[in-house]
Order: sequence, then C-alpha cells, then structure tokens
Amino acid sequence: MQSKEIEQLASEFEKCQRILIALGDENRLHMIREKMNIAQCKKGTDSMNEEKIKRMLDACYLAKRTRELLPELPEGVTPAYIQYMDVIHKLQEKKERVKVSDISDTLKLPRPGVTRTVKEMEKKGYLTKYASEEDGRITYVFITEKGEELSDKYDKNYYSRLLKYMDHISEEEADCMISTIEKF
Repeated sequence: MQSKEIEQLASEFEKCQRILIALGDENRLHMIREKMNIAQCKKGTDSMNEEKIKRMLDACYLAKRTRELLPELPEGVTPAYIQYMDVIHKLQEKKERVKVSDISDTLKLPRPGVTRTVKEMEKKGYLTKYASEEDGRITYVFITEKGEELSDKYDKNYYSRLLKYMDHISEEEADCMISTIEKF
C-alpha cells in the first residue's frame, strides 16, 4: 500500500472521528484515537511495516463497526438486513431481477450464510422469493412493502441525515478511501 493511500485512510478516519463526536459516541471515538494515533500518520513517514499494517487493520475493523451507528432497529432486525436491502436496490438499478448469488457476490460473503439471512428476512416479511419460470433452480429476491418501509427508515433516511456531517469530504477523498479499503 502506498504512503499516500495510508495518509488518505488516516484522513478519512479523522473525519470519522468528527462524526462520532457529533453523534456523541465518546467510547468509540477514544478507541479510534488509540488505534490510529493519527498524529503519526503524516506525509513522508516510514514505509509500510508490521505495526502500520496492524494499526490499519484495526482502523478498518473500527470503520466497519460504524454501521452499528444505525438508529436502533426493531426487535429481530439486524444491520445485515439493511445492508442486504441496500445491495438489492443497487443491483435492481442495473438489472430487473436479483438472485441470492448476486447478493453473495456483491457482499463477498459465502452463499450459505446469505441464503440463511434471506430466509430469515423472508420469514419476517421483508423479502419475497420466487423461482424463475425458465429455470426452477434459480431463485429471485424482491423487497416487500414492509421491507421498503424498513429500508427507507433505516437506510435512505439515515444516510441522508449523515450528509451534514460529511459535507467536507470530497467525492475524490471518498472514492480514494473506498478504493483503499476494497484492496483488502
């Protein structure tokens, strides 16, 4: 990983700290400060070493946990439900029908786990599945009205509320952070 990418990642996590301050999450903020020690992540620092790799992976773990900052979900609903519906929406923009394997491939998760979560979501009324008319082995997944309501409340509206905390992050900076993290 290039020094510039590490510096960019550190900068993005510094911005994440500001969001945590705004949301009043002092515990997670303290953990990020301890793990990143951002003051040492300056341009022109030493090349990649084991300690930097550990700190970077710790920071990625903490960043992953920001999804837990979602508003409290209804009983029996996990953050994964919101993520799956978000993925289904994105996939539906590209094509009309979404298969369980599409969700699995997009999230880079094993199919059995995705299948299990989709079944839970179907049982709770957030998704519906049906077999392809052309090939009965293929199953398509759709978000129900109940699922759309949940998605609107906990995904679309939530992220639009976060915009005011992230308006200082340029599109280029966000793309760089996404690219850096996706390299893992």
